[in-house]
Amino acid sequence: MSHDTIKVLDPGYQTLYAAVLAWAEVCPEVRALFVSGSLAEGTADRFSDLDLLAIADTPRVDEVEKVIAGVEQPIIAYRLPPGENPFVLSVVTNAWHRVDVAFSSTPVPGAVPVYDPEGLDAGPAQPVVPPRPTAEQVRGIVIEFFRVYGLSVVVLGRGDVHAAHEGANLMREHLVNMLLLETPIARPGLKKLLPALTEEQQSILRSLPPLQDNEQVLRAFNEAIDSVFVERARTLLKSLGGSWPRNVEGATRAYLKNNTQT
Repeated sequence: MSHDTIKVLDPGYQTLYAAVLAWAEVCPEVRALFVSGSLAEGTADRFSDLDLLAIADTPRVDEVEKVIAGVEQPIIAYRLPPGENPFVLSVVTNAWHRVDVAFSSTPVPGAVPVYDPEGLDAGPAQPVVPPRPTAEQVRGIVIEFFRVYGLSVVVLGRGDVHAAHEGANLMREHLVNMLLLETPIARPGLKKLLPALTEEQQSILRSLPPLQDNEQVLRAFNEAIDSVFVERARTLLKSLGGSWPRNVEGATRAYLKNNTQT
């Protein structure tokens, strides 16, 4: 992989990449260096980070952090897992460039070699096929959705619109999770949701009313997301041969009705 490939990222990554590569080429313990993550997958954009995989029997986390610090000052540096023997260095620099360097004794399929004198390349990765959702999985999301919806009575009854706002966000999260189960598209990462949603699903999320810490607004949001979620979740669950939790829905709706202030 040439430096030209890194050009999809912010220009500042060029120097960081070159510095780590130069270090790997002279460090006796490093047998190979690979680009991984979205760069290796060909899905990176200018907002992506730089993911690197170093093949070494002993992680050289302190060394590579010094190399990065020689280019830009790290303002956040995590060692994962925390402890005496981390094998991933995750850095955010003062220019807000993000570099993750993982250490492993063996390469992984899909990583692209940039320094590989021993020919350790493990080849391309197998296509990721999301597992088919199960009725139990969808039913669990539905039950949790109604649990959070019912708890809106508690927090709004206390006049705690801030907690109610958090609950509304949880309901939206359950809707998103259910939408992701509707289509066989793997979500590429926590910072990328758009590629995993169809245009129609995106329009559903955009149609939800805006949220603010106001009781009337929160009630309107909950009602709007309820109507969207239930219809789609019922359809999905039926297609999977699952049974709708009527008792949960019925009890929750009765509780909401009996405790809604008009």
